Amino acid sequence: MAGIYEQKRFLIVEDDPIVASSLKSMLEHYGAADVHVAHGADDACALLDDETLELDAAIVDIDLNGQDCADVSAMMASKAIPFVFHSGRIQEYPHLIEKFRAPTVSKPSSDFDMIFALEKIMGWPKDVVHV
Repeated sequence: MAGIYEQKRFLIVEDDPIVASSLKSMLEHYGAADVHVAHGADDACALLDDETLELDAAIVDIDLNGQDCADVSAMMASKAIPFVFHSGRIQEYPHLIEKFRAPTVSKPSSDFDMIFALEKIMGWPKDVVHV
């Protein structure tokens, strides 16, 4: 059986390697074709500067080692890449949530929480039955 994210390409922007690895494993488990991981804003911006990189969606930690993700979010918005904010400090960044209007998932999160948020920005695959 194909995964719900078969042929989908993702970017994870997360400063905690354990959280990044967990998110990557979850996306791969559900069939993601390609998952890129950036461990900070500079790494993410460098990836996003690559004109050959194609992404379907991203998961972005709002607080990246004390630096907010405004530049990363702006780059993704300019490229029309939908994204979800994922953070344990969401309440500290209302201006970013308001500016980018991205769904938010609080840490710690479950696979269901993330899939539900991704569904908001990507839509359910056609073969998934919603109950």
